[in-house]
Amino acid sequence: MRFLSFVTVFLFSFSLAATGFAEENGTNVSEERLTPEELDYLVNEVGNTQEES
Repeated sequence: MRFLSFVTVFLFSFSLAATGFAEENGTNVSEERLTPEELDYLVNEVGNTQEES
């Protein structure tokens, strides 16, 4: 039982650290949206499709 508690605390701490790291480095893109100008640039200048952007 003690080992299970240790593993649970470790995994919880690791998940909090990973979430904080992702938010700090901007890799969490679910809340981030491009402006219309940025989309136009990616489609027209870079050559990406609308879906890729």
